[in-house]
This record gives sequence, C-alpha cells and structure tokens, in this order.
Amino acid sequence: MPIQVHKSAFRRQAIYITLGGGLIVALTIFLGMMSLARFGAVEAAWEDHSKRASAIGGMLDIYIQKYKQLGALTATDQDLQTIDAFVKESDAKDLKALDILENRLGKQADNTQKKALKSYAEAVYFLKILTGLLILTVATGIALMILFLRRVVVANEGIIKRQEQLDILLDTFPDPMLNVSPKGDIVRANMMASTFFGYTTDELLGMRIEQLLPSRFRKNHPRQRRKYFKKPEHRSMGSRSTLQALTKDGREPFVEISLSHTGSGENRLATVNVLDVTEREQGRLELEHARKRAESALKLQGKLQAGLVESEKMAALGGLVAGIAHEINTPIGVALTSATHLSSETKKANALYRSGEMTEEALNDYFDTANQVAQMLSLNTQRASDLIQSFKQVAVDQTADKSRTYDLESYIQETLLSLKPHLKNRPIKIQVKCVGDMSVTGHAGGVSQVLTNFITNSVRYAFDGGQSGNINISVKGTKRNIKLVYKDDGNGISADLQKNVFDPFVTTGRSAGGSGLGLYIVYNIVTQSLKGSVELTSAENEGAKFVVRFPRVTAALN
Repeated sequence: MPIQVHKSAFRRQAIYITLGGGLIVALTIFLGMMSLARFGAVEAAWEDHSKRASAIGGMLDIYIQKYKQLGALTATDQDLQTIDAFVKESDAKDLKALDILENRLGKQADNTQKKALKSYAEAVYFLKILTGLLILTVATGIALMILFLRRVVVANEGIIKRQEQLDILLDTFPDPMLNVSPKGDIVRANMMASTFFGYTTDELLGMRIEQLLPSRFRKNHPRQRRKYFKKPEHRSMGSRSTLQALTKDGREPFVEISLSHTGSGENRLATVNVLDVTEREQGRLELEHARKRAESALKLQGKLQAGLVESEKMAALGGLVAGIAHEINTPIGVALTSATHLSSETKKANALYRSGEMTEEALNDYFDTANQVAQMLSLNTQRASDLIQSFKQVAVDQTADKSRTYDLESYIQETLLSLKPHLKNRPIKIQVKCVGDMSVTGHAGGVSQVLTNFITNSVRYAFDGGQSGNINISVKGTKRNIKLVYKDDGNGISADLQKNVFDPFVTTGRSAGGSGLGLYIVYNIVTQSLKGSVELTSAENEGAKFVVRFPRVTAALN
C-alpha cells in the first residue's frame, strides 16, 4: 500500500511541473508574439515613410535637373523667352508644396523613429523579462526535478528498506506464506514455504500455484482463482474445509488456508497463508476409524447382550419349569397313590362281593376309603391344575409378545404361585395389597418378568443363608397409571452399587453364579415394553425399595 501512495504523489508532482512550465512557455510565446506584432507595425510605417520620401526625392531630383539646365541656359545667355519656356510659374508652388511635404514627412519620420526606438526598448525589456522568466522556469523545473528525483530516490530507498523488512518478517513467519498474482504465478515465498514444499525460493518464484496441488485438484483451481480475484475477500483459517497440498517429494499433507489481498487491478496480489494440520487430520481420521470400530463393537455388544438377556429369560423360564415340575410332582404322586390304593381296595371289595362274604362293615369301610381317596384325588388334581394353569399363562406371557387385557391383582397371584417352588422351605413371607382398578391392557409377560426378577434377587442376595424376611408388594391403580411398589427388608444395596445397578453385568454375586442382567432386564422391560419408569431407594441393612410406574394402557390389543 505505501508504494502505491508514493507513486501517486510523484505522478501529481510531475503533472504540476509540466503544467507550470507549459504555462510559462505559453506566456513567453504570447509576449514574444506581441513584440513581433509591434515590430511589424513599426516596420510597415517605416516602409510607408520610405516610399513617400522616395517619391518626394524623385520629384526633387526632377526640379534639381531643371535648375541645373536653367543655370546652363543662363550661362549661355539664352533669351528670356527660352528661359521662361523652360521654367514655369507653377514650379514655385510645387516646390513650396514639396517643402511642406518634406517637412511633414520629416516629422512623421521622427515620430516613426521615436516609436521604433520605443518599441525596440519595449522589446528589449520584454525580451529581458522573457529571458528571466525562461531562466526562472528552467531553474525552477530543474530544481523541482532534482527535488522530485531526490524524493524518488528516498522513496525507493524507503521502499527497498520496507521490502527488506517485509522479507525478513515473512522469512521469520512461522507458517508458509506465498504471494500469488491473478495469473496464478508465485511472486514471493518465505523460507517456511521453501521448507514446507521442499523447493528453493528461486524454484518457487515463477511457479504456478496449481503446481503445489495434487493433480486431482488442479483442473478446477484456475476457475476458483479467477473467481477469487474477481471478487476478493479475506478468508480466515478454518473458514473452508481442510485441503491437501503437494510437496516436491510427492507427499500430500493436510493444510488449512487463509487468504488476503493487496493492490488493485492487475497489480492485485493474493497472500496465501498455509497451516500444516496433518497431525490433527490424522488424529481425526484415527478417531473416526476408532469411532466406527467402537460402533461395530457396540452393535456386537448389543447383539451379545440381547442374546444373554434372552438366555437369562430362558434360564428363568427353565427354572420356572423345573420348579413347577417338582411342585406338580407331589399332587400327581398323591393322586396316583390314592388311585392305586382305591383300585386295590376295589378289587378286595369285588372279591368279597363275588364270594358272598361281603359284610356291612366291610362295605362301609370300602365306602369310607373310596370317599377319602376321591377327596384326595379331587384336591391334588385341582392343585396340579392350578399350578399348570398359572405356569401356562406366565410362560406364554414371557415367551410371547402379545397384548391383552388382564386383571393385574390376579396375575400377580398367578406369578407368585408359579414362583412357589423357589420360596419353598424359605422363611420368607410375601404380602400383596392392591387398591383401585386393576384392569391393565398391555404385555402381561413384562409385569411377570419384573416381579420374577425382583423376587429372585431378593431370595439370592437380600435374604442369603436361609435368612427370614418379608416382601411387600403394593399396587395402586388410577384412571391412567399404575404404581407398583416392591419392598423387602433384606440386606439392601450399597451406595456405590446403586449408581450402576441397572447397567448390564453389574452384580455382587458373580461367584454364586449371578449374571448381573436381572435388573438390567427389569429396566429395559419397564422403559420399553411397559413405557414406564423404575426407581430404586435403598441403604445397607435396610432393605431395597423399587417403585415402578407405567400407564394402564401400554399397547393396542393384538
């Protein structure tokens, strides 16, 4: 920018000097023309007087010749008649007129001479003035030119000095920097640019900027460069996406570019600052690859967790089947024993009847035995039927994903009945209290799975070592929502474990075969299947309290 200012100042000074010199020269020419015009007028008047004087002289010559001839006649004693014929009377008048004319002509000649002398003096005076003006003009022009040249020299020295300072500043700049012309030629490059691109400074000067780009980017760059110079703007670092450069040894480092411009028109230059961001981009790419690997691992983990959850469900269902089978075995065994005993007694009674030895007492004993066996068969088969029905409903609900409308209180009792084998021979009391409308529409298996996991965890961890305890299940139904509170008075859960208790694989009983998926399954069922929420309140040795809330209608009927 300073270079442009000095050029403008010098241009103005040159114009002022030229205009001043031209004005003085024009004034000199004008005054000279006036002097020449006055000389011309004096010269014309002098020529007119010369012509008149010549005419008078000619006439005087004629009269002089006559008087010479008259003298000759007088000398020869010519007669008066001859002399009178030669000399006329009018000659005296003519001579008198010539005398008057000569006097006038002499006066006019004197006046003309005086004017000529005056014009000469004026001309000499104007000539001196003009000469002085010319000398002053030339001296002023020379002085101004010398001053102009001195200022040019000083300005050039300043420009050279600032150029050297700028070059030093550019060379000490920590990042590569290039100046590029509108045609794409590199006109300046600092030392960092030479170091970064691998070219010497002399090699960079005159190169096209496109030569520092990978070949795949060179085709479109000239159009982008022309567009920038057509409407230049300052672009800071990070305002454009990361690019790639090309070094002399073929490397393609990642860079960010900032652009600025100086000058105007064909003298405009673009300043290109280059920032090497290769390490950052490589780190970003590594993070991107790591993110993709993590996502793949997360998907795989999700699949594994889903498989483990399904296995846990099947294991729970298998335990339920084993418990139900063991529980059903007792009433079925009693019924089978009773039926066998009744069959034996019937055979004995039939033999006595056929042999005619049947007595009234024997018949009454048979009837009493048959009545007792029938009662035992009815009681045990009903018990087996109830167990099978509860198991069937709970098992179907846990394995099927169908919505239905059910009574929550009855369903809780069925779930507890199916869990009876797990509670057998354990001094644990379970109390259920339901208030309000217990009609629920949704996936019943979710409620059964939640209660099953709660009770299983309490049996395993809250009441370990045959410890006695109490479990309270209270349910409150409102118009829209269900609130189920499960509470035991067992060992409780530590504060450290509570923060992650609903995460997968979190357990304190891994040595006892715990998988750490029980409460994780509870959380997923409550939040996804039941569309509700679950909260834990617990303290060590003060039991655990789970509050489950979910809407009364969680899914449309299938």
